[in-house]
Amino acid sequence: MDSYPEPKPIWTAEIGRDSRGSVLKDGKVYVTFKEGYLVVVDAETGENYRTIELESHLEVLYKPDIVDGVAYIADRESRLHAVDVEKGEILWVYEDDDEDQNQWFEYGVQVEDSTVYTISDGGRVYALDSETGELKWKRGESGPVNCGVHLYDGTLYYYNGIRGLFACDPSTGDEQWSEEYERTAFASFHEGVFYYIQKRSDDTFLEAYDLTDRELIWSTLIKGKGKDIPLDFSGTPTHMAFSDKGVFLTTKRNMYGFDIETGSPIWELLDIVEIGDNAQLGKPAIDGDHLCVQFGQDTIVIHPETCEVYHHFGFDELDRSLSSLKIDASIEDGIAYVATPDEVLYAFKVDDEPIQSASSSLIDETQATGAQATETQSTESQPTEPKNPTHALGRSVVGLFIPILAGWGQIYNGQQMKGGALCGIQCLNLLLMGVLIGFLLYPATALYILYDSYSTAKKSSSQNPA
Repeated sequence: MDSYPEPKPIWTAEIGRDSRGSVLKDGKVYVTFKEGYLVVVDAETGENYRTIELESHLEVLYKPDIVDGVAYIADRESRLHAVDVEKGEILWVYEDDDEDQNQWFEYGVQVEDSTVYTISDGGRVYALDSETGELKWKRGESGPVNCGVHLYDGTLYYYNGIRGLFACDPSTGDEQWSEEYERTAFASFHEGVFYYIQKRSDDTFLEAYDLTDRELIWSTLIKGKGKDIPLDFSGTPTHMAFSDKGVFLTTKRNMYGFDIETGSPIWELLDIVEIGDNAQLGKPAIDGDHLCVQFGQDTIVIHPETCEVYHHFGFDELDRSLSSLKIDASIEDGIAYVATPDEVLYAFKVDDEPIQSASSSLIDETQATGAQATETQSTESQPTEPKNPTHALGRSVVGLFIPILAGWGQIYNGQQMKGGALCGIQCLNLLLMGVLIGFLLYPATALYILYDSYSTAKKSSSQNPA
């Protein structure tokens, strides 16, 4: 935190306690609150445009969806509210009459042709009249859900964690086709593509499936037992966000970037910023070259392709007990809007260029990892032609006995700078044996050299076959 300049807000607005996150739409910031009301703030000035109370003692669960001037808000009583923002009136409230159905409408809505489409946590899909809230049709059987419905090219898609992937007619709800999947850890839709996390034996994959052609686009190994993977994926997935070039996956305490065309890993957030044990990441907001995400009392704005930092700012004055809250930030036209639990909405101007910070070396390292995945890294960081792992290991073994040749295996792999540095380090460790510490450092470094030379050559032989 100390290495980042503290940005000054353009404006602040007192809005209320226990916000569920902000949504930016048509020049206004919409914020829902646990107590059951919606605050609308002018995005340019921070002035309160309107406050709408839904119902006394109503607990709102999530931030709203805003479509054509109507706010759609879900509550803990399994109801969906449609609110006319301009008039400040509740248009309708929908509640399923099936008492056995769990229907928290957590995953938002899609609106098209005077119909509101949504899915409940319990696995049912609903089509409602956008003017009256009357039910047109509903379908689906019970099962876990972790993403909303998806309207694309005249077809409505949804995913049920037990039943699989479904395509249906949006006017009738009739099924057009379905695909069975083993239960996925997380899933999302974006522009006609189904993205999901699939576990097979000890391996975990992020995969992309084309909904029109009904074929797999790419599959990326993100976690595997005993396998060399360029990212350290761990935790339970919570959100996915998308840009023209990237797929961004968050867990409670980390975020990962992937190339949207190939699925290659690009970066992970923990490489550049420390996230507290109790902090939880909200859903990322993306606008052009800016990706904004809030975690606990902190907000960070980064470049979605390089993970370079524009801003990282926190709210140290907040109660530490609030640090576990997940709050979603918004960003548009270089302005980040952050609603904190302490009753304040902040608007910050984000710089046009990333700032220079103490984390720059970590950012460079992260970029190299992403470049390796997309086959554009330099020859120094990874061999560009296949190497024999046995030859690399043999040269490193010679270096065990001749310290000046300690990095011979790395030099064989094409990593001349790294190999030269390791030769110097082992010569220094040999001298340090005079004060005993060298007896610990010399073998520890030797083990690393053996492992690194062998694994690097093995990776090159698999990625660059002869």
